Amino acid sequence: PISKGQRRKRTALRSTSDSASNEFPRRAVFGAALAVAGAAGTDAFLRSSNDRYAFVGTLWPPKLFKDTIRTELVPGKIWGFEQVIAFFTVSANIRMTVVRLRNGTLWVCSPVAPTQQCLQLLNELGNVGHLVVAGTALEHKVALADFAKLYPQATVWVSPGQNATPADVSLGPRVDGVLGQGSPPPWQDEIDFKVFYVGPPDTAGTYAETAFFHHETKTLLVIDAVL
Repeated sequence: PISKGQRRKRTALRSTSDSASNEFPRRAVFGAALAVAGAAGTDAFLRSSNDRYAFVGTLWPPKLFKDTIRTELVPGKIWGFEQVIAFFTVSANIRMTVVRLRNGTLWVCSPVAPTQQCLQLLNELGNVGHLVVAGTALEHKVALADFAKLYPQATVWVSPGQNATPADVSLGPRVDGVLGQGSPPPWQDEIDFKVFYVGPPDTAGTYAETAFFHHETKTLLVIDAVL
Protein backbone atom coordinates (compact mmCIF):
# COMPACT_ATOMS: atom_id res chain seq x y z
CA PRO A 1 0.00 0.00 0.00
CA ILE A 2 1.06 3.60 -0.72
CA SER A 3 1.26 5.87 2.26
CA LYS A 4 -0.27 9.33 2.35
CA GLY A 5 3.22 10.86 2.29
CA GLN A 6 4.14 8.98 -0.90
CA ARG A 7 0.89 10.10 -2.53
CA ARG A 8 1.63 13.73 -1.69
CA LYS A 9 5.16 13.41 -3.16
CA ARG A 10 3.84 11.85 -6.38
CA THR A 11 1.18 14.55 -6.69
CA ALA A 12 3.81 17.25 -6.15
CA LEU A 13 6.12 15.70 -8.77
CA ARG A 14 3.27 15.43 -11.27
CA SER A 15 2.30 19.05 -10.64
CA THR A 16 5.89 20.20 -11.15
CA SER A 17 6.15 18.20 -14.40
CA ASP A 18 2.88 19.65 -15.73
CA SER A 19 4.01 23.16 -14.83
CA ALA A 20 7.33 22.69 -16.65
CA SER A 21 5.61 21.27 -19.74
CA ASN A 22 3.24 24.26 -19.84
CA GLU A 23 6.05 26.74 -19.32
CA PHE A 24 8.01 25.68 -22.41
CA PRO A 25 5.31 26.66 -24.97
CA ARG A 26 4.80 29.98 -23.18
CA ARG A 27 8.51 30.74 -23.34
CA ALA A 28 8.64 29.72 -27.00
CA VAL A 29 5.73 32.02 -27.87
CA PHE A 30 7.26 34.87 -25.87
CA GLY A 31 10.63 34.38 -27.60
CA ALA A 32 9.01 34.32 -31.03
CA ALA A 33 7.08 37.51 -30.22
CA LEU A 34 10.28 39.25 -29.18
CA ALA A 35 12.00 38.13 -32.39
CA VAL A 36 9.13 39.43 -34.54
CA ALA A 37 9.05 42.74 -32.67
CA GLY A 38 12.80 43.11 -33.02
CA ALA A 39 12.69 42.38 -36.76
CA ALA A 40 9.81 44.83 -37.25
CA GLY A 41 11.68 47.52 -35.34
CA THR A 42 14.83 46.98 -37.38
CA ASP A 43 12.83 47.05 -40.61
CA ALA A 44 11.10 50.31 -39.62
CA PHE A 45 14.41 51.91 -38.64
CA LEU A 46 16.12 50.96 -41.90
CA ARG A 47 13.11 52.15 -43.94
CA SER A 48 13.25 55.57 -42.30
CA SER A 49 17.03 55.95 -42.40
CA ASN A 50 18.02 54.58 -45.80
CA ASP A 51 16.25 55.41 -49.06
CA ARG A 52 17.64 52.31 -50.79
CA TYR A 53 16.35 49.75 -48.29
CA ALA A 54 13.31 47.52 -48.76
CA PHE A 55 12.64 44.20 -47.10
CA VAL A 56 9.25 43.72 -48.75
CA GLY A 57 9.75 43.17 -52.45
CA THR A 58 13.26 41.82 -52.01
CA LEU A 59 13.57 38.11 -52.76
CA TRP A 60 16.97 37.03 -51.57
CA PRO A 61 20.06 38.37 -49.75
CA PRO A 62 22.31 40.27 -50.06
CA LYS A 63 20.24 42.81 -51.99
CA LEU A 64 18.26 44.44 -49.18
CA PHE A 65 19.87 47.72 -50.21
CA LYS A 66 19.50 48.59 -53.86
CA ASP A 67 19.59 51.53 -56.23
CA THR A 68 16.70 52.33 -58.54
CA ILE A 69 17.60 53.60 -62.01
CA ARG A 70 14.81 55.48 -63.79
CA THR A 71 15.13 55.69 -67.58
CA GLU A 72 12.84 57.65 -69.89
CA LEU A 73 12.11 55.17 -72.66
CA VAL A 74 9.61 57.29 -74.62
CA PRO A 75 9.83 61.04 -73.85
CA GLY A 76 7.05 62.10 -71.51
CA LYS A 77 5.17 58.80 -71.91
CA ILE A 78 7.02 55.65 -70.79
CA TRP A 79 9.69 55.03 -68.15
CA GLY A 80 11.64 52.01 -66.94
CA PHE A 81 12.62 51.57 -63.28
CA GLU A 82 15.46 49.08 -62.88
CA GLN A 83 16.80 47.36 -59.79
CA VAL A 84 18.97 44.30 -59.15
CA ILE A 85 17.72 41.03 -57.72
CA ALA A 86 20.14 38.35 -56.54
CA PHE A 87 20.28 34.68 -55.69
CA PHE A 88 23.48 34.28 -53.70
CA THR A 89 26.23 34.88 -56.32
CA VAL A 90 23.87 35.26 -59.29
CA SER A 91 22.28 38.64 -59.98
CA ALA A 92 20.10 40.13 -62.70
CA ASN A 93 18.31 43.35 -63.51
CA ILE A 94 14.56 43.58 -63.12
CA ARG A 95 12.33 46.33 -64.53
CA MET A 96 9.09 48.04 -63.61
CA THR A 97 7.44 49.85 -66.53
CA VAL A 98 5.43 53.04 -66.05
CA VAL A 99 3.15 54.58 -68.68
CA ARG A 100 1.51 57.99 -68.37
CA LEU A 101 -2.08 57.73 -69.57
CA ARG A 102 -4.00 60.48 -71.33
CA ASN A 103 -5.62 61.64 -68.07
CA GLY A 104 -2.17 62.06 -66.50
CA THR A 105 -2.36 59.08 -64.13
CA LEU A 106 0.33 56.40 -64.11
CA TRP A 107 -0.02 52.78 -65.22
CA VAL A 108 2.55 50.75 -63.27
CA CYS A 109 3.47 47.27 -64.48
CA SER A 110 5.40 44.68 -62.43
CA PRO A 111 6.28 46.76 -59.34
CA VAL A 112 9.82 46.47 -57.98
CA ALA A 113 11.06 46.84 -54.41
CA PRO A 114 9.39 49.96 -52.94
CA THR A 115 12.43 51.73 -51.53
CA GLN A 116 12.08 55.39 -50.62
CA GLN A 117 14.24 56.23 -53.61
CA CYS A 118 12.03 54.22 -55.96
CA LEU A 119 8.82 55.75 -54.61
CA GLN A 120 10.19 59.29 -54.86
CA LEU A 121 11.21 58.74 -58.49
CA LEU A 122 7.76 57.33 -59.21
CA ASN A 123 5.80 60.07 -57.43
CA GLU A 124 7.71 62.74 -59.37
CA LEU A 125 5.94 61.51 -62.52
CA GLY A 126 2.38 61.82 -61.23
CA ASN A 127 -0.34 59.93 -59.40
CA VAL A 128 -0.45 56.14 -59.60
CA GLY A 129 -3.79 55.08 -61.08
CA HIS A 130 -3.31 51.41 -61.92
CA LEU A 131 -1.08 48.54 -60.74
CA VAL A 132 -0.56 45.58 -63.06
CA VAL A 133 1.09 42.18 -62.63
CA ALA A 134 2.16 40.94 -66.04
CA GLY A 135 2.91 37.32 -65.15
CA THR A 136 3.08 34.56 -62.57
CA ALA A 137 6.84 34.71 -61.93
CA LEU A 138 7.52 35.53 -58.28
CA GLU A 139 9.96 38.37 -58.94
CA HIS A 140 7.34 40.31 -60.94
CA LYS A 141 4.64 40.25 -58.25
CA VAL A 142 6.38 40.05 -54.88
CA ALA A 143 6.13 43.84 -54.37
CA LEU A 144 2.49 44.19 -55.48
CA ALA A 145 0.97 43.91 -51.99
CA ASP A 146 3.19 46.69 -50.65
CA PHE A 147 2.42 48.94 -53.64
CA ALA A 148 -1.32 48.30 -53.25
CA LYS A 149 -1.11 49.48 -49.63
CA LEU A 150 0.97 52.53 -50.57
CA TYR A 151 -1.42 53.50 -53.41
CA PRO A 152 -4.89 52.45 -52.20
CA GLN A 153 -6.57 54.60 -54.88
CA ALA A 154 -5.01 52.51 -57.67
CA THR A 155 -6.88 49.67 -59.36
CA VAL A 156 -5.12 46.29 -59.33
CA TRP A 157 -5.05 43.95 -62.33
CA VAL A 158 -3.22 40.63 -62.54
CA SER A 159 -2.51 37.94 -65.10
CA PRO A 160 -4.36 34.63 -64.60
CA GLY A 161 -2.76 31.77 -62.71
CA GLN A 162 -1.94 33.58 -59.47
CA ASN A 163 -1.93 31.75 -56.12
CA ALA A 164 -1.43 28.43 -57.87
CA THR A 165 0.37 27.02 -54.81
CA PRO A 166 -0.06 27.56 -51.06
CA ALA A 167 3.46 29.04 -50.97
CA ASP A 168 2.61 31.83 -53.42
CA VAL A 169 2.95 35.44 -52.28
CA SER A 170 0.05 37.64 -51.22
CA LEU A 171 -1.34 39.97 -53.88
CA GLY A 172 -2.42 42.54 -51.31
CA PRO A 173 -5.72 43.75 -49.89
CA ARG A 174 -7.68 43.35 -53.13
CA VAL A 175 -7.55 42.50 -56.84
CA ASP A 176 -9.95 44.41 -59.10
CA GLY A 177 -9.69 42.08 -62.07
CA VAL A 178 -7.92 39.23 -63.85
CA LEU A 179 -6.67 40.09 -67.32
CA GLY A 180 -8.57 38.25 -70.02
CA GLN A 181 -11.38 37.27 -67.65
CA GLY A 182 -14.56 39.19 -66.92
CA SER A 183 -14.83 42.94 -67.44
CA PRO A 184 -11.98 44.67 -69.30
CA PRO A 185 -9.70 47.06 -67.41
CA PRO A 186 -10.48 50.80 -67.72
CA TRP A 187 -7.18 51.47 -69.49
CA GLN A 188 -7.65 48.95 -72.33
CA ASP A 189 -8.52 51.59 -74.93
CA GLU A 190 -4.98 52.98 -74.48
CA ILE A 191 -3.04 49.81 -73.63
CA ASP A 192 -4.24 46.64 -75.30
CA PHE A 193 -3.07 43.21 -74.16
CA LYS A 194 -2.84 39.52 -74.99
CA VAL A 195 -2.52 36.76 -72.38
CA PHE A 196 -0.37 33.65 -72.77
CA TYR A 197 -1.38 30.96 -70.29
CA VAL A 198 -0.50 27.30 -69.77
CA GLY A 199 -1.28 25.05 -66.82
CA PRO A 200 -1.76 21.45 -65.77
CA PRO A 201 -2.15 18.92 -67.24
CA ASP A 202 -0.29 20.45 -70.20
CA THR A 203 2.60 21.52 -67.95
CA ALA A 204 3.93 20.58 -64.52
CA GLY A 205 3.01 24.02 -63.17
CA THR A 206 1.10 27.16 -64.05
CA TYR A 207 2.67 29.86 -66.19
CA ALA A 208 1.15 33.06 -67.53
CA GLU A 209 2.47 36.22 -69.12
CA THR A 210 0.62 39.19 -70.55
CA ALA A 211 2.02 41.29 -73.39
CA PHE A 212 0.86 44.91 -73.69
CA PHE A 213 0.71 47.34 -76.58
CA HIS A 214 0.59 51.10 -75.99
CA HIS A 215 -1.34 52.47 -78.97
CA GLU A 216 -0.21 56.11 -78.79
CA THR A 217 3.52 55.32 -78.88
CA LYS A 218 3.19 51.99 -80.73
CA THR A 219 5.27 50.34 -77.98
CA LEU A 220 5.22 46.61 -77.16
CA LEU A 221 5.72 45.86 -73.46
CA VAL A 222 6.72 42.34 -72.37
CA ILE A 223 8.59 40.77 -69.46
CA ASP A 224 10.15 37.27 -69.64
CA ALA A 225 8.87 36.46 -73.14
CA VAL A 226 11.61 38.62 -74.64
CA LEU A 227 14.15 36.11 -73.30
